[in-house]
Amino acid sequence: INDASDRVILFDKTFLPLVKAVKPLLKSVEHYICLDAVDEAISQDFPEIKFYDELIAQQNANFDWPELDELSASSLCYTSGTTGNPKGVLYSHRSTVLHSYAISMPDSLNVSARDIMMPVVPMFHVNAWGTPYAAAMVGCTLVLPGPGLDGASL
Repeated sequence: INDASDRVILFDKTFLPLVKAVKPLLKSVEHYICLDAVDEAISQDFPEIKFYDELIAQQNANFDWPELDELSASSLCYTSGTTGNPKGVLYSHRSTVLHSYAISMPDSLNVSARDIMMPVVPMFHVNAWGTPYAAAMVGCTLVLPGPGLDGASL
C-alpha cells in the first residue's frame, strides 16, 4: 500500500480489524471505504470510514464517461514475488479485455453465462487476476470465497 502510494482502500468489513491494525502504518491513504451496508457502530468506532453505497447515492446518475486510450492503465496489481520481491504491474484496458476474451474461449476455460466461477487462488495470481472481468463480460456467477481457502471453509 505504501509502495504504491495508494490513497484509497476499499474493503469488506470482515477485514476491518486488519485495516484498523495497519492504519497507523499507512502513509498515503486518505480514504477508507467499506463495501458493506452502512453500519453506525463501525462509523462510531472508525470515524474516517465511508460506505460505498452512501458515496454512490450522493452522485448524479448522469455521468459523462471519458474517452480513454485502450493502452492506458486500467489497474495496478502486485505480483506475489515468486521470482523476486513483489512489484506493481500495470494492466491496460486492452490487455484486460483480451485476457477476458481468452478465458472465455472454447479451448481455454470456456467460461459462459451458464457457469459459476470461484477463484481459489489470490487474485494477484496469474490464474485468477482476470476472472472478475471475464465473469462480468460473459454474465456468469462469480463467487469470491473470502479469506478462508481451506477445504472446510470452501
